[in-house]
Amino acid sequence: MARKTDKAPVNLRRPNKKWLNFTTLYIVLFAILTITYLAEAFLPKPSKVFLAHYHLSHTGYYELIIPLVIILVVIWLISLYGSVKVKNYARLIKESKDGQGMDLIADGLLVQTISLPVVSNISYFLNHIAGNHPRLQPTMTIIVNYVSLGLMALALAYIFVGSTKVCNLVPGRVRQLPHSLWQAVFITASSLYAYFIIIEPIHHPLDRRVYFLPDWLLVVTIAVPYMFFWYLGIRGAYNLFLYRRNTKGSVYRSSLSYLAAGIAVVVLASIITRIITSLATRITTLQITPVLLIVYGFITIVGIGYILIAIGAKKLKDIEEA
Repeated sequence: MARKTDKAPVNLRRPNKKWLNFTTLYIVLFAILTITYLAEAFLPKPSKVFLAHYHLSHTGYYELIIPLVIILVVIWLISLYGSVKVKNYARLIKESKDGQGMDLIADGLLVQTISLPVVSNISYFLNHIAGNHPRLQPTMTIIVNYVSLGLMALALAYIFVGSTKVCNLVPGRVRQLPHSLWQAVFITASSLYAYFIIIEPIHHPLDRRVYFLPDWLLVVTIAVPYMFFWYLGIRGAYNLFLYRRNTKGSVYRSSLSYLAAGIAVVVLASIITRIITSLATRITTLQITPVLLIVYGFITIVGIGYILIAIGAKKLKDIEEA
């Protein structure tokens, strides 16, 4: 069950050596992936086609790319902090009733965090291969899309299952949103997503190159899975909100609020990512200013999500140290 006070309960246990070793390995792997990404971003010379398209010099290119990469890596580090701290707390309360659910939520956050540099590195590596071997472009693109989908699905599935476990601990009948409201929201969201990921690529040949898939396979293996796991992610955030509303302890309630809000925003960022991906070929035809506005707007949303999760994790850490 939830913490009844804001002080650490007597059953909190320090992480064992095995867990500390896992945390160290996880952070080291994250650091290696991040450094690799930085090398990929700064070491290769910018494409002459890219420079000509946006009328940039080499200096202008780096003036644009350096702030973007730094901000992105800072967001990754914030995500790393939040996911590790939530996992630490979950390990400490593993013997309590809500320990198992919080542990699964933490696992989901860890998967989501590591997916950030993993997908970026895989995308760069495979696109580099495709650049040298154009005939492999469809295969490389398909691999990147499915890796992104798989990691996102795993993370949100963990979060949903864990949040369901803790929500089921609430005694009595918990008042939830009407089922018809969930249906209305999901149908509306699905329709909008279908427009951007299915109808738009079908009607615009250039956009089809974002997926290199036949229409039916795009619907069955990309659109439907994304919508299903986004739904699980939103329900996971809502489950945490319900659990938070029925627990005691102001700090614990506050931490759950931030975690729920952060997860919801991260799911929103995933939706926006797919929309931008589907429209990528037309976005690249814009001038540099609107492109930067879109990129910075997206990064802002992603950052808000992970900052909220990190704040919630910090509050859990305060409980741990109380």
